[in-house]
Amino acid sequence: MTAKERLGRRGRREASAALGMRVSECLVRFLLAAALAGAEVPEGHALFGLAMVGVAGPGWEGFAALAGAALGYLSFRGFLEGLRYVAASMMIYAVALALGEFSIYHRRWFVPLVSALLNGLVGFVYLSAGGWSGARAAAFVTEVALTAGAVYFYRHAFSVWEERRRGGLTLPQQAGLAVLGLTLLMTLEGVTLGGTLSVGRTLCALAVLVLGWKGGVGTGAAAGILGGFAMELASDTRGCTAVFALSGLAAGVFSGRGRGFASVGCVLAAAAASVLSGAEGADIPLLREMGAAAVLLPVIPPRLLGRLSALVRQEGARQEERRTRDYTARRLRAAAGAYRAVCGGLEGLFAPPPNDGDAIRIFDRAAERVCVECARREQCWQQGYQTTRTALADALPHLLD
Repeated sequence: MTAKERLGRRGRREASAALGMRVSECLVRFLLAAALAGAEVPEGHALFGLAMVGVAGPGWEGFAALAGAALGYLSFRGFLEGLRYVAASMMIYAVALALGEFSIYHRRWFVPLVSALLNGLVGFVYLSAGGWSGARAAAFVTEVALTAGAVYFYRHAFSVWEERRRGGLTLPQQAGLAVLGLTLLMTLEGVTLGGTLSVGRTLCALAVLVLGWKGGVGTGAAAGILGGFAMELASDTRGCTAVFALSGLAAGVFSGRGRGFASVGCVLAAAAASVLSGAEGADIPLLREMGAAAVLLPVIPPRLLGRLSALVRQEGARQEERRTRDYTARRLRAAAGAYRAVCGGLEGLFAPPPNDGDAIRIFDRAAERVCVECARREQCWQQGYQTTRTALADALPHLLD
């Protein structure tokens, strides 16, 4: 095979790999937009699908997200209710096509602001026909604000994918991944197994237990509060926040111990939270879903748990490493400065005088060091000056040789 054929085959392989990557990115955005279109907040506002369209930007990725959002909205909400969000999504994608090449489009605030404004304009037209009440206006303003927030956090979540980062996530990227995951679980909240077990709440409870067991008490409690609040937004089930928060706290207490202890502690904490929140009886959906999550926790592969642990604790480790490196650098710079000062002082004391290449200076230095203390210096350098100079001049060639 010639070199030209090898280069041609290599180029075709690289082109096919790039095409496969592009197709996978479009497919991911299509599926995410379609799934997020089914997530709702109270009053029936479903803003997360169009937020994904704003994140995808122009090009084929944005078109795939638009197609997925349209399919999701029309499937989950029907034609009349879904048309509002489809129209807003099309307007967001049109802005991306028109301004995607300009620098203003890539400012952090531009896409969230434009997505929120377009969703608000279209929503205002659709909702004005039904009249406005205080509660309805507050829910509409909340939806507009949530649209900007969703686009902002989704962009940070997708920066992990776009940069192909395996670790070292920043705090905004961690928050973006949390928001993206919670909104996806809000879509799955309505999917049930056997009519009693919610898939979304079970997976959310499992995530809370894993994060609490790996990240500690603070991480578990924070994950429980966020997960419970998201599940309450997606359904009419009350008490999710209390049950999830106390369960995540219990998982953090058993951090570093066996997963069985964490599972038992989470179930007991969930039962206690249910009783304290006023729930009647132990056979309630939240307890069943927390029990299912506790059963699933011990069977998660250790390798997957290790990756989750690195994801939870990576930023703190990197910050500690950075602080240690900065402290060491400061101490080394201070020691180097002190060493330079000492060396400079010693060099001034003990270094020989510079050699200027003037041979006559040999006798000048000899006179300054030896003759100055000699009792016959006046006879040599005053009375017999010429004789001394002649003798030294005769000796100079021999000294130089």
